[in-house]
Amino acid sequence: MAEEIDFSLFRKPENKNLRDTRHRKPKTQCKKLHAFYPWVGGKFFIKGWLSTQTPSEYKTYFEPFLGAGSLFLELKPQKAVINDLNPYLPLMFYCVKSHLRMFTAQLDLLVTSLDRLGGPGFEQGLKRFNTNAKEARNKIPSNFSIARENVEELVSRAALFFYLLKRCHNGNISLLADGTIKCSYWKARQHMKLYNPALLQAIHNYMDNADIRIFHGDFSKILKLCKKGDFVYMDPPYYGSQMKSTLWAYDSKPMDHELLIAQAHRLTESGVHFAMTNNYVQDVVDQFQDYNIIHMRNVRGWSQCEKGPLKRSDMLVTNYG
Repeated sequence: MAEEIDFSLFRKPENKNLRDTRHRKPKTQCKKLHAFYPWVGGKFFIKGWLSTQTPSEYKTYFEPFLGAGSLFLELKPQKAVINDLNPYLPLMFYCVKSHLRMFTAQLDLLVTSLDRLGGPGFEQGLKRFNTNAKEARNKIPSNFSIARENVEELVSRAALFFYLLKRCHNGNISLLADGTIKCSYWKARQHMKLYNPALLQAIHNYMDNADIRIFHGDFSKILKLCKKGDFVYMDPPYYGSQMKSTLWAYDSKPMDHELLIAQAHRLTESGVHFAMTNNYVQDVVDQFQDYNIIHMRNVRGWSQCEKGPLKRSDMLVTNYG
């Protein structure tokens, strides 16, 4: 029988009083790292608890479904491999790691040219991003060995994606197979400062002094890099989710959960520790009945619907004690 935890018992009360942070004096230091953009299904609200469920020791940290990278930034591993099939998520991490000054300069330009216009500026940015979208996406190599002549263009594109992500509804961006995106403006986010310079600088300092490899591509290729003693955290598109598979740019193909489950068993056989979050549904429970399972009730997360935050029933599966 799975262990059960009710997350509503220790959740902080929601702050209903929104403050305009656009003109707040920037912080000069950021002691604790956290996700710097929202993402549907992200683990921002439970990253602290998740970090307590990870192995005490491991060689290399792997996160094949990066999303917003909440657990990655919470753990700050000194050796890690991060990946997502959506190339723009790891691209933003690449920009913060390798081209922070250029990235923030592009963000500042977007603040003055688009962000101050509100909704109309958002629509202009969306139209700009979707122009020649497929050609631009093809310039992002899977291992981020970006040609020098493409750096400025891709940093600018990452900044535009970041801006749209921060101003759209709940971080809900659908990346389509042709490279274009769909998202809707959310006025409720307009009061927030576009980015936190101190946070981006702190993430840059951490990644610049650690051994971090960045990829974009299919998760199964990344899992083949794992070796005995490594640790993998998997937060895939959930089993049975009503979300379109194109939200994660899976080239219009549904998420292959059978392959994911087979890969998880292979990791166990290879001596690789893994933890996986997913929907708490009987089909998944049955596949991992010999593993450690925690039923995570009332987990807060961002939804795709207009209602905003929702409370999910998740599960955490681990193959270690």
